[in-house]
Amino acid sequence: MEAARILDRRQTVGRNIRRARALRGSMPQRQLTELTGISQPHLSEYENGKREPSWDQMTRIARALGIDDPGWFYCRHPDLELAESDA
Repeated sequence: MEAARILDRRQTVGRNIRRARALRGSMPQRQLTELTGISQPHLSEYENGKREPSWDQMTRIARALGIDDPGWFYCRHPDLELAESDA
């Protein structure tokens, strides 16, 4: 049960990082790497839900993507999910 919750949280974070990059004009992962100092392999693992960034890394990602609260990445955003399914 706990493992499923962790996996779901990782997937939510990853999906939201991808969405935030898309909202920034499809910012390439490479550019996010340059802005945050986080390696591209790690960013890829975060976006694919394989790993979860530390709070420090999440804060750097949020800052680079213009997100005020790093906690945004941990929340479900039904409005974005609806827009994504319409595309």
